[in-house]
Amino acid sequence: MVESFFKVQGFSDYQSMIKAQCESLDLPLPSNEELEVSFDNFQAICEHINRSSRQCISSADFIKMALYLPGSGYYVAGKPILGESGDFITAPEISSIFSRAIAEVIRPTLTELNGVIVEFGAGTGALAEVLMHCLNNEIKEYVIMEVSPALRMTQQARLHSIAKNLSIKLRWIDSIGQLPKQAMVFANEVLDAIPSYCFRINSNEFEELAVTLQDGHFSCIWRPVFSDDLQQWLQQHADKHDWQPDVMYEAAPWRSSWLASIAQQMTQCAMLLVDYGYGADEFYHQQRQQGSLQCFYRHRRHNKFHYLTGLQDITSHVNFSELSFTADEDGLQVSGFTSQAQLMLQSGVLEQLQLSDDLTGRLKLSQALQKLMMPGEMGETIKAIAFTKGISENARPKLSSELLTRL
Repeated sequence: MVESFFKVQGFSDYQSMIKAQCESLDLPLPSNEELEVSFDNFQAICEHINRSSRQCISSADFIKMALYLPGSGYYVAGKPILGESGDFITAPEISSIFSRAIAEVIRPTLTELNGVIVEFGAGTGALAEVLMHCLNNEIKEYVIMEVSPALRMTQQARLHSIAKNLSIKLRWIDSIGQLPKQAMVFANEVLDAIPSYCFRINSNEFEELAVTLQDGHFSCIWRPVFSDDLQQWLQQHADKHDWQPDVMYEAAPWRSSWLASIAQQMTQCAMLLVDYGYGADEFYHQQRQQGSLQCFYRHRRHNKFHYLTGLQDITSHVNFSELSFTADEDGLQVSGFTSQAQLMLQSGVLEQLQLSDDLTGRLKLSQALQKLMMPGEMGETIKAIAFTKGISENARPKLSSELLTRL
């Protein structure tokens, strides 16, 4: 832990504080350039806390600023975040097999939706590239919504010539209001990056996790619920679960709002969302006492979300039951819910694999499949859920419903 007497007064103090945080978590040190951006993020959050009448802010607001604050937030500051030089890796970067499986899942849907795909958070463009090649006869337009300016530039450099050669219209949008009215919508590991509130029950009263300033550094405290969004969420959901003391729970109403906004914007669509998460019973199981909030920095994982502001990814798992409840209210139907492993198995792409004679190539493929499909890796923890609105049954994404009973 960072010592409570550590008071940040300037950049050199901040450098020392980050060094202490990294040493306490056995993490490598960031560069001075990264530290300068992080210091800007730190100062902005400090100002926000000092302006608050409570002298604290919710965990969700803190995470939102750490990740998305213009100029210094983790996703928008230009820091490499994906791949070996970044902090984490997603399925499309692990192997094109994942992207080919997605292509087979959404292939039946494209004709009815005029060949339009919308991808949220397209990363390096790896998935988009594979989809364009696999579905080039079905795709007419590919639309990307990306919050990271650096990743958008990477996507543009990678995809422009491919789209041009395949006669696919390619464009980027900045808001949900710019979505087409008809489209196949895809998002991989997007929902887990939408911040959640952390709360607990104490003496039969709900409390939320807040972040305050203590001796010049961020500190987590429990306060009676004060966030309007969390209060409203609890009014809707408090009687649905048997809340236990000494357990940290999470609520993510902003994710439901995101889904509702898309549903309201589109007249005809299918959605395929792939992310870490569970149905409500597993999500709120009392054995998961610390919740699912976690941070990723240089491929190391920890749970100190108030450390290293602007330098690390902060995620939490998705409550798919809550999403399905929101979907029903906004005219979406759940048409499938399964694990990532089952998605890949049932797509048929594994049956089409041609094993290389090269031993190194076969080993690389084996390692990728283990990462994507094994229960201890991504295979069971990551789920895929499909929603539809206004499309025929035979045009739904080809996704199993084996886990629907868990919603």
